[in-house]
Amino acid sequence: MKRLSLLAAGLLSACAVGPNYQRPATPPTAAGNFVDPGVTKVSTGIVEGEWWHLFRDPALDRLVVDALAHNTDIRVAAANLRRARALLSEARNQRLPTTDLSASYTRQRQERTRPISRACRVPSSTSSRSG
Repeated sequence: MKRLSLLAAGLLSACAVGPNYQRPATPPTAAGNFVDPGVTKVSTGIVEGEWWHLFRDPALDRLVVDALAHNTDIRVAAANLRRARALLSEARNQRLPTTDLSASYTRQRQERTRPISRACRVPSSTSSRSG
C-alpha cells in the first residue's frame, strides 16, 4: 500500500509546474482570425453543368468522366430503391399477424309451384291395380 501511494505521489508531482514557469509569447500571425466572417468564400448561385472544371485537376476530370460513363440512369437507381423498400416492407409485414374475412350473398328466385293433379300422380308401391 505504501508503494502505491509513493507511486501515485510521484506521478502527480511530474505534472506540476515549477515556481519560475513563464508562458511563451504567442506569435502575432497565429493569433489572428483564420476566416474573415465578412467575406463569403462559397458561391450561392446555381451550379453550372461541368462544375468540376473549376478545380483544374486532370485527375478529378478523369474520375468524373469515368463516373458519368459507368453511372446507371437515375431512374434505374430510383426503381432499385423502390424495389428494395418494397421487399423490406414485405419482410416486415410477414412478422405481423394476419386475418382473413370472407362474405357471400346468394339470391334465388323460385317459381310458384302448382299442385300436382291426380292424373299425374305416381301410384304408391303398396296399392296394386288390376284391370
